[in-house]
Amino acid sequence: MLELNTDFRFHLRKPNWTLVECERFLKEISTSFHSRISIHQHFELTDPFPEIQTHLPEKKRSERKGISTSFHTEKDMMYDWEKFDYFFCSPLFPSISKNGYSTDEKWDINDCSEEIKRKAVALGGMTAKSISEARKTGFQNFAFLGEIWLSENPIETFKEIVIHAQ
Repeated sequence: MLELNTDFRFHLRKPNWTLVECERFLKEISTSFHSRISIHQHFELTDPFPEIQTHLPEKKRSERKGISTSFHTEKDMMYDWEKFDYFFCSPLFPSISKNGYSTDEKWDINDCSEEIKRKAVALGGMTAKSISEARKTGFQNFAFLGEIWLSENPIETFKEIVIHAQ
């Protein structure tokens, strides 16, 4: 059995799903996991699912409070990071799931405070093998999308990521 010694969160980001589709999906998940779920849209779902948290996309940051957000530049991160429990820094590497999505931003948080390092999550092009490269730039937390969902065997890929992350 695979032992996990890290804090995992599930982010539901399905921009093409309707409110009803998201609600139906969330109803299928045991309520014991709801406190580990963040939604990226249809924020009114926090009424019927009060344990579920909200992740605010960049354009929604000024409209409401959320547990997390995404930053696409270090400058934006330095301006707004204190408002969130954690935040994604993206993209770190060229995206696996979004063809052609990358940035000229060279993320490096080595000189940032320990609190920023604790809250920052590397996202974008993350693979089991890129964890060590992300660590060199100060990151301690990592998020994976394309590496898992686009692999031939998502479960085995997930296990490989966990081994590299420890």
